[in-house]
Amino acid sequence: MYEQPSESTQLHAADGDRAEKSVGSISASHITSSHRGQHRFLSSLVQWLYLLTFPLLGITVAYIGFCDPDICWHLALGQWMVQHGTLPSIDPFCANIHDFVFVGNNFPLIQHEWLSDIILFRVYQIAGAAGLLVMTATLAIISLLLIPLSLMRKNRVPQMLSMAFCSLMALSSAFRLWVRPEQVSFLCMSVLIALNQACQSATRRGAAIYIAAVYLLMTFWVNCHAIFVVGLAYLAGYYGLCLLESLVSRKETTNFARGAILLTAAICGTLNTPWHFHFWQYIAKLISSPITYANKENGALIFSPGHLATLLPLLGAIALFWWNCYSRISKEGRKPARYLLPIGLGLFATVSALAVMRLAPIALLVLASALAIVYRRTTVDILATTALPETKLLRIPGYALGVIACAGACFSASSFLIPPAIPSTSQYFTPPIGAIRFLEQNPLDGNILNDSKFGSMMLWNMSRPPEVFIDGRLDSMDRQIVTDYLKMRNCKGNWKELLDRYRISYVFFPPNAPLIFKLLDTKQWSLYYADRNGIILQRSNGVPQ
Repeated sequence: MYEQPSESTQLHAADGDRAEKSVGSISASHITSSHRGQHRFLSSLVQWLYLLTFPLLGITVAYIGFCDPDICWHLALGQWMVQHGTLPSIDPFCANIHDFVFVGNNFPLIQHEWLSDIILFRVYQIAGAAGLLVMTATLAIISLLLIPLSLMRKNRVPQMLSMAFCSLMALSSAFRLWVRPEQVSFLCMSVLIALNQACQSATRRGAAIYIAAVYLLMTFWVNCHAIFVVGLAYLAGYYGLCLLESLVSRKETTNFARGAILLTAAICGTLNTPWHFHFWQYIAKLISSPITYANKENGALIFSPGHLATLLPLLGAIALFWWNCYSRISKEGRKPARYLLPIGLGLFATVSALAVMRLAPIALLVLASALAIVYRRTTVDILATTALPETKLLRIPGYALGVIACAGACFSASSFLIPPAIPSTSQYFTPPIGAIRFLEQNPLDGNILNDSKFGSMMLWNMSRPPEVFIDGRLDSMDRQIVTDYLKMRNCKGNWKELLDRYRISYVFFPPNAPLIFKLLDTKQWSLYYADRNGIILQRSNGVPQ
């Protein structure tokens, strides 16, 4: 196999003497006392931001970790699979999950996050709700701060810049730090980026180990979360940009044979699911479904006062990347074609972070890797990399203390300040706990039409939940079912006919749902239960045959 030295080794060998002369030729008198004062102030500011990031993320997870009701159906499915020791062949909770998720005869129901569901339930079984929060906070701090921080430092990115960028990246991702399988994707993407870089600069034996690690990583990721496709897209885009860069600059900077093997290993890893090739048919349907794109999580970031706490760090991280990218490349004086790879990755990451809310943390991880490539390939401003004082915070004891601080802050907050509830109340959702308890004690016969979030809650919060009409797994349901649900909920089109067609006996929605207003004005429906968070109406004239 073709053996190519790493770019870092090449640059150090070719430019080491020039860098030392450059540093030595600059007189200490050029660094005035005012510059030293500015550097000390900037250094203190960055270090405080870095140190505060750990407890802030822990407290944030304790506060918002259970705000998404989807955690309920994840735990319910994980519990079912642990109790039965198998994957469900038909959905145990909802009769309306059928055509869309089946890809062939004699195959079990496809639940693409099945392994994450089992892990979440097992953690809950062992450590309770607080344990789930601490696990989420720990995964977030490792994947969104410590791994990219270590990667950037290995590529000669200045210490204070690394700390500032990674702190901004972690803080801007705080709005996605719910207890969900998504956290596994953040970790897997961070590890994949690190393995890809290490593979390019490793010896032949080391490269074989990294390729095997990528195969195992993708095997784990594909069974945990559907965003594994972004990992494959990253690898394909990375080596596609490398090829374009080589063609334009007429200089080979990447071992393409090694890259092809790495990408092949990643693709093969994604075939290790209970459904093998059929799983990709399901993923194709999932990606092409209009229901997926109707989800607000897959929309653009919202510029509103409520999102400023995470939006400002996001914009700061993006600005920090492009400013450093421009300043270093322009001062280097080499052909721009040499930097097609980091610029291409940077453009992809910037657009993705702003255009798709769910992808913002992963896009920022790609942006961090692009910044590392820029510094690995440039040699200017050597003095700037050492002007700010070095700190021991980036050593292994510092990493360990950071994880402990994050986990400790999360555990303390969830124990004394914000007692965890599954799900918890947020500005967007108030759980109808009273209505669910009443329905458990006073069950009704017949088919239920329920709010999708309420459906997720019933699966976990009721010992004997009814067969819900719909729950949070909207992207896994038949498209017609979701369309009919929205028509009935919002009283659009033939909604009355649909209530009869599905033989709905009672409905369970928030008080502000349009369907509640409409049915209360009719004599065919009567009030069964009502409070400020949930209303249950029962059909009083019998279900049409």
